[in-house]
Amino acid sequence: MKQFLFKKRENRPSFLDSVANTCLAIAMAIIVSIIFILSLGENPISVFEFIIRGAFRNTSSVLEILAKSTPIIIIGLGVSIAAATGMTNLGGDGQFYMGAISAAIIGIYLEAPVWIVWIAAICVSILAGGIWGGFAGFLRATIDTSEVIIAIMMNYIALFLIGFLVSNPLQAPGGIPQTRAIPQIVQLPKLIAGSRAHWGIVFVALLALFVWFVMNRTVFGFQLLTIGKSAKAAQYGGIAVKKLSVTSMFIAGGFAGFAGMIEVFGTYYRVLEGISSSFGFTAVMIAILARYRPLGIIVGSLLISTLTVGVNSMQIAVNVPTSIVTVIQSVVVFSILVMPKIRANFQHAQRKRLPPDEREES
Repeated sequence: MKQFLFKKRENRPSFLDSVANTCLAIAMAIIVSIIFILSLGENPISVFEFIIRGAFRNTSSVLEILAKSTPIIIIGLGVSIAAATGMTNLGGDGQFYMGAISAAIIGIYLEAPVWIVWIAAICVSILAGGIWGGFAGFLRATIDTSEVIIAIMMNYIALFLIGFLVSNPLQAPGGIPQTRAIPQIVQLPKLIAGSRAHWGIVFVALLALFVWFVMNRTVFGFQLLTIGKSAKAAQYGGIAVKKLSVTSMFIAGGFAGFAGMIEVFGTYYRVLEGISSSFGFTAVMIAILARYRPLGIIVGSLLISTLTVGVNSMQIAVNVPTSIVTVIQSVVVFSILVMPKIRANFQHAQRKRLPPDEREES
């Protein structure tokens, strides 16, 4: 048991530094958003007021936030595992699609008790998404290709494959490019009748706890983190670098596939074109913002979902496009990536101005 546990990892940015960088990034995003809104001839205060009111106007809006954040959190947790080994999983959308279509086939055609259908759908969706993600990791580990490029290209393969399946062999009667709906009996129950939020959010909470435990308290998590810090040192220490790198991408893909299953069984009940609203790229952005911490991924996903729900309501009242969400997300990511370097350069310049004795103390 002692070999299974280990001390909390060190050499991470301090909590105060992370908070400072995040606050500065959000402040920069707000400033850019204000400039964007002013350029459209609207009052920024009124726009932000409509966004907040729209996101929290009633119980349905709050539940919609939970529904929108569920797949993003799951994919983001997978991204954090791949990132531990230095891998970047930009194939979340393709993996999501493969998990979704695999789960839909199980839900539609498997005639069995509900719990067997759920277990089968979970396993198949994780396997499908895992293979899709693991293939990119395998090519990176064996022939040193870029897993980023491979994963992005596989997104398009999955997208066109789904388009073919829902328009031909799996198309439901009626001519609409979508599969038949899964039976009502196997659909995930709703938190409140009439809303889109479902009990799949419970899986999210359990998954986040599991990821935190694995990455912070197990030898497996320690090995993944060691590879990310120095693959050569990890290999010298006897860690199977290539095998675990591929495994991390398989797990990341499996998480995205599982998110696809959750959306099919809990929200849409079928697979249709456009079922993934760029969940994969949004999850990567949030994972970076959260420094790959599970709690941060949950909070970030809820914030982005709140912004999305609020902006959809805001657009009805004012002449501001929903693309403001993309603007804010992009500025936040850019700021998060460059702010630590800017702060470090600023602090270094300040230290150089100090006398030598004071410089050593600082």
